[in-house]
Amino acid sequence: MTIHRLPPGWTEDDLRAEVRAIGAIYRRLWPEAAIDLCLSEAAGWWGDPRITPAPTEDPDPPPGIARIRLPGTTPGLRIDIGLPPPQRLATQPTPERPLLPGPLLRGLIALHPVLPELPRHLLDRWSALRAHRRHGTRPVPPPLAQPAPQATIPHRPPAILIGMHWLEVGGAERLAFDCIRWARAAGLRVILLASVPAPQSLAPQIAGDPGILFLRTDRYLPRNLWPDFVTSLIEAENIRLLHIHHCHPLYDCLPRLRTDHPGLTVIDSTHIVEHADGGYPRISGVWTRFIDHHHVISTDLAAYFHRRFPVEDRLLLGRMFDRRTAPHRLVPPNLRPETRRLRLAFVGRLSHQKRPLLLFSLIRALIRRFLRKGIDVEATILGHGAYRPLVEDLIRRHALADRIRLLPPDADVPELLERSDILLLPSANEGLALVGIEALRHGCLPLATDVGGQSELLPPALLLPAAPLACLRQGLRRIDRLFHDPAFLEDTRRAVQARWQDLITDPTAEEVLSPLYRQAAGQGA
Repeated sequence: MTIHRLPPGWTEDDLRAEVRAIGAIYRRLWPEAAIDLCLSEAAGWWGDPRITPAPTEDPDPPPGIARIRLPGTTPGLRIDIGLPPPQRLATQPTPERPLLPGPLLRGLIALHPVLPELPRHLLDRWSALRAHRRHGTRPVPPPLAQPAPQATIPHRPPAILIGMHWLEVGGAERLAFDCIRWARAAGLRVILLASVPAPQSLAPQIAGDPGILFLRTDRYLPRNLWPDFVTSLIEAENIRLLHIHHCHPLYDCLPRLRTDHPGLTVIDSTHIVEHADGGYPRISGVWTRFIDHHHVISTDLAAYFHRRFPVEDRLLLGRMFDRRTAPHRLVPPNLRPETRRLRLAFVGRLSHQKRPLLLFSLIRALIRRFLRKGIDVEATILGHGAYRPLVEDLIRRHALADRIRLLPPDADVPELLERSDILLLPSANEGLALVGIEALRHGCLPLATDVGGQSELLPPALLLPAAPLACLRQGLRRIDRLFHDPAFLEDTRRAVQARWQDLITDPTAEEVLSPLYRQAAGQGA
């Protein structure tokens, strides 16, 4: 390895780790080829590899970080590739940008923070109405060709391939990490891929397990090479089962995999129907003839599949709670009007989906109303995202730093919910928010917009309309009534308990997925 320079903050160990990550991908694609790696510094989290046929003895290497030659016996390849920052230098990803241009956004916020949400809500509604016409829902027909004979499986313990969107904080990612744990308990090795370039801040959680291999396809694998790479991976690693968690490139691999590996079991898990294009449930439905089991987390999503796609009996409802720890009776609400204080909380990404500007507007209005009545109010917002700078600026501009506290996404969520009265979830769209389930277990009442599967968890008293102004007005009234009307609070508590009882009678995700994992492990025994 010839090192020309190291970027600021890098060490030679960082560089060697990235070279190993690149080699783990391209040696599987071209095990016999001589490969000349020309490494430079990436502008972001994507390495943007450029692959060209080239002799490995190029006398004029391009300027960059380093040049590495991987020896081989077949004609050489040259790969120019950028290196993103190492994990320890990573910062939180903010791939989403606010909808409106800066000056217009600032102007609307100056009039009232909720105003930018109005056109976005109308756009979301319009997109949802047009989504099924603009984006196809006709399932792709299964392959007509006869399946090719499968390659000889190496003598290795059986494995599962799990594909994720990314390894960042979120409900889908929480389920994927649970699936990794259940697969390991079933005796499967886990091969993990991600599709979206990001810091992958949750990766250290799996770093200590030798039975888990995280391959950096998110950084170093071009989309057009995914089918070849995944096919070679299945052959080399004795992969018996594929589980897709919001990983778009793996859906695109399915025709190749069904032809080359007809015995592979394919599962996917989906959470939320997106307004603009149907999101991953629509993608899943389009590929339904290539998928053995569709796992969904809500009856709302199950109805979407049955309404639009021929899923027959391949749909599995599995709720995101742990049967072993889920209480049969919820703890009483933390809300105690006699204390003369109100504690509000928000947990999630500060992205448009969660509508942080509406969230701030509701918090500000509650602070004003309750302080006039002599009631102390505090709010805590936990999370990162594209809108966090706007929220920070609003807190400063309205002199609310002593009332609104911001926490990073790795803060203690159970501790926050334990000391909070109301969890605010004014989302534009949701599946069935996992944080709402956690909140109820800690006595914190979620107040959420009536979108997705939220009504499966919450009674009407804790559901708000999705329209921003109506959500703001009714949110104020609903919390005011919960605080000042003991009978209404007690009726709400009873209704929440009834919904909880219905929810916990359904099967859990572990109960429907673990048997499939154990079956795959047994096939390879």
